[in-house]
Amino acid sequence: ELVRHFGGVPLIVKNPTDVSEVELTGRATAEEIYTQIKQDLNDAIPNLLGRGATPEGRATVGAARTLLAKVHLTLGEYAQV
Repeated sequence: ELVRHFGGVPLIVKNPTDVSEVELTGRATAEEIYTQIKQDLNDAIPNLLGRGATPEGRATVGAARTLLAKVHLTLGEYAQV
């Protein structure tokens, strides 16, 4: 939602060990953010269970695929949807 509303935002892909690491992080481009989102979702999909096979409230493979489709729609990548 942040990238949709504000464009490029800071991209932090590992846990910072110090506050200064976060403070020095500049804004990534919207393209970099969307690339990371798609990579994260594609990495997660094979490791998630389907509906009913996971405790209520946990992420499912369907939820990840839906979010990935929403990203593709947002980017106008209709063939990937």
